[in-house]
Amino acid sequence: MYAGDVTFNVGETVTLGDSVIPISEYDWNVEGGPYDGHLWTPDEYTWNGNVFSYMEEEGDDVDLIMCMSPGIGAAANSYLSLVNIEYSDTHTSRPVPPQSPGTGANTLYYGREYYATTMIPPGREIFVRYVTEKRKTSQIDK
Repeated sequence: MYAGDVTFNVGETVTLGDSVIPISEYDWNVEGGPYDGHLWTPDEYTWNGNVFSYMEEEGDDVDLIMCMSPGIGAAANSYLSLVNIEYSDTHTSRPVPPQSPGTGANTLYYGREYYATTMIPPGREIFVRYVTEKRKTSQIDK
């Protein structure tokens, strides 16, 4: 993922908020489940569930939950010495009323925004830190 023809200064929003989609019983999908022995494409684009607030509400064991963060959360590379963006905490709310036919087809988790931690000139590759546990608040969090 690259910056395109835009310069991002420190603290500026690089993307609008990504949604976060919890995948409960993650292991069932890749080991012993229908994809056992086969590539399950989302496996390459997931984050550990314990990185996100409120994932303990999704099941008995947050370690069994992985989350998709489509957009920059899935597309940006991670190379620690080149990290140039950080992300905000994810917002949580019910996107549709519980009686709506769309309930269950929406995620409660959204608004995962990314901010520049260094000046990113046009054409520069964007790198995010992939974390395995909930991080401490960084200096650019709002």
